[in-house]
Amino acid sequence: MKKVYIKYNPYKVETEVMLEGKELKVLDLTDKRLQEWIEDFPRILFEECNTLEEEFEITFKGTSLDYEDVEFVVENARREGIETENGKVFPENVRMHVIHEAVQELGDKEKAIEEIFYDIQNGPFQELNDKSLKHSFEMALSEKFPVNVIATMSAGKSTLINALLRKKLMPAKQEACTAIVTEITDKDKDIFEASIFDKNNIRIESNPNLKLEDMERFNSDSSVSRIEINGDIPFVSSDDTSLVLVDTPGPNNSRDAEHQRMTMRNLNETSKTLVLYVLNATQLAVNDDSNLLEMVADSMKVGGKQSKDRYIFVVNKLDNFRKGEDDVESSIEKVKKYLEDKGIKNPNVYPASALTALDIRTILKNHRVVGYSEDELDELDDNVRDVINKVKKMNKNIEFHLEKYAPATPSMRNKLNKQIEEAKELSSSEDKEEKSEGMKREALIHSGIVSIEEAIKLYVEKYSKTAKIKNIYETFHSRLESAKSFENVKQEILSNREKQAEITKAIDEIQNKLKDAEGGKKFLEEVESLNGNEIKESIRPIFENVQQEIQKIIYGQQGQEFRDYQIESKTNEFETKTKNLDNKVQIKLEETVEQKVKNMYDKLVKSYKDKLKSLSEDIKIANIEIDPLDFISGDIDSMNANLIFESIAEEKSVATGRTKTVKNQKKSGFFGWIKFWEPSYVEEEIYEEIRYVKGEEFAKRYFSSPINHFFEISEETEKYIDDTITKIKRNFRKEADKLDSKLNEKLEELKGFASENNNLENIINENNSKLAWLENIQNRVNGILEI
Repeated sequence: MKKVYIKYNPYKVETEVMLEGKELKVLDLTDKRLQEWIEDFPRILFEECNTLEEEFEITFKGTSLDYEDVEFVVENARREGIETENGKVFPENVRMHVIHEAVQELGDKEKAIEEIFYDIQNGPFQELNDKSLKHSFEMALSEKFPVNVIATMSAGKSTLINALLRKKLMPAKQEACTAIVTEITDKDKDIFEASIFDKNNIRIESNPNLKLEDMERFNSDSSVSRIEINGDIPFVSSDDTSLVLVDTPGPNNSRDAEHQRMTMRNLNETSKTLVLYVLNATQLAVNDDSNLLEMVADSMKVGGKQSKDRYIFVVNKLDNFRKGEDDVESSIEKVKKYLEDKGIKNPNVYPASALTALDIRTILKNHRVVGYSEDELDELDDNVRDVINKVKKMNKNIEFHLEKYAPATPSMRNKLNKQIEEAKELSSSEDKEEKSEGMKREALIHSGIVSIEEAIKLYVEKYSKTAKIKNIYETFHSRLESAKSFENVKQEILSNREKQAEITKAIDEIQNKLKDAEGGKKFLEEVESLNGNEIKESIRPIFENVQQEIQKIIYGQQGQEFRDYQIESKTNEFETKTKNLDNKVQIKLEETVEQKVKNMYDKLVKSYKDKLKSLSEDIKIANIEIDPLDFISGDIDSMNANLIFESIAEEKSVATGRTKTVKNQKKSGFFGWIKFWEPSYVEEEIYEEIRYVKGEEFAKRYFSSPINHFFEISEETEKYIDDTITKIKRNFRKEADKLDSKLNEKLEELKGFASENNNLENIINENNSKLAWLENIQNRVNGILEI
């Protein structure tokens, strides 16, 4: 048996892997999350040992959530076997056992962070008690975590959101009913407050107590583009994480082109936001799904398990089947097959009946399930009776226990089982109120909504909170390092009174270097030398790819002919393809330019640090705020389809498929009467003159306008790059001047210490005390990232 040791720190994103006491060098795990590589680990082990049969004991040191992922991968390998370069390792030969070595969990760290921040705010350093540090800490602590809810028409997306909110707030109809972007931020409030914005992001209305009828009005108002809502998302605490449910319009129902791009950004491979993708179990394979699922498939191909985890496919309306029509299990398999056909392997499919969950949480909120007389039942509202029957059906029919089909982790499964046990215990009560409460709770779990809520919380805890803790650490760490560096210099000065003149002279020299015109000129020349050529080069392949995509579409029309009545549908098809291309281009441009600008900023920071290399103190540079990218957008003015048709139309005769009776021409003429075997009358194909266009020619004419549009975007983007770089350089020079001034103030303060001769003993003692405090706080801060 070979022994394997894995130590994984999710806060530092550091991994150590040992095989038989030696580092496993075949893995490059630098800055990689466990979930990015763990799925390949069983294969790597067998290939490294060059065998198809071996026993492994794996000791994993890490958090319980990460341990569950290791356990899941090993269990999957034991069940399905492993494909290696040497052949297949059959399931019976996958002998792997995992041992968990426990570490500090997330909750311990969150408590420690609060205590550290309190001590820093009440500590001896005024500069650590300023508004900027408090603001940075609060920003890191309250960083919003978006959950994007995406669906095609009639999938029940609004009903799902309402079920999660336990309130009827979002309009829910059978037709497409979401035309605006709605962001619901958890604030643990009893009411929902809203700010309403137009497409220019100008607030046009506020609503202090938002209701369903208000949302219906806003949704039908063409001037409304986006709504920000603050209210309670009951299954999470706002103290825990600032969750945001983002309801986006379907791909063909958005009022604004930016809405479509927002959806595509969230599905993009660089995004790490959680996505609830809602599918209608009774209506798969709708056209709207194709483009979205194609993006999902591309996104899931990179980033390992995290990319897979961030997509929760909610299969809704699974209780809508009649007996004998279909069953839940086969429906889920159909969904998985449908997604796999789209390139989405091993999707996380969560079955649900959102309407049942919503009805239990709203209609049945103040009603019992049992304990009614016949007269009382007759007096109940029809809707209440219907939901009571749903609860009984959901609890009685094991097939509709939807939580058992969810891909829950062991911790999730244990939590759900415990909740069911508690609900059943209440259900067995003689008290009709308790019994009803238990039945409602059990039915809610069986509806699948609780599994979805637990999956969201698990993702937040596993990925969002660990990243948040790292951000908080960095907020503290840099400030403490700066304070400690300065205090150490002061201590050195106080401890070397005999070198008072020398120290003062050294500080003067540093100040002179800081003011040195030649040194400053050299730095400014480096700043000015930066230009946008590299960024411009990086965006050109984006437009080349667009040209190739358009050419593919045009070539795909070769050999086709379109009649006049077909032109409108073909135009719509081309328009959809053009919009998708436009969205892809805009998003790719955003990503590319943003990354390149960041690289340029990093280069400027390095240049500034190089300027300060000769100085005794390493001054930390604050983040320079670069305005977010504001990409050029606009609707595509495609050429009028009828004008294109008229300019290239041709005519020809075609068979109509109808016939007419005519005299047989073979019976005509001098010898026609001899041909007694020929009939006197025959059926003749009717031909008519039609107007048509060749598909390739029509496509060329249509796409001439989008091609020009993309050329314009290219030119405007290059202009935007030049303007952005000018702005960055101007802002950086301004920030560098501020930092120079701050550095000079610190140097003056040090000179004051160098010339201080009164009360030295008290000053030294005070300084030692402050250094000891700093040391303690730093050790505690460094411990935040340790496991």
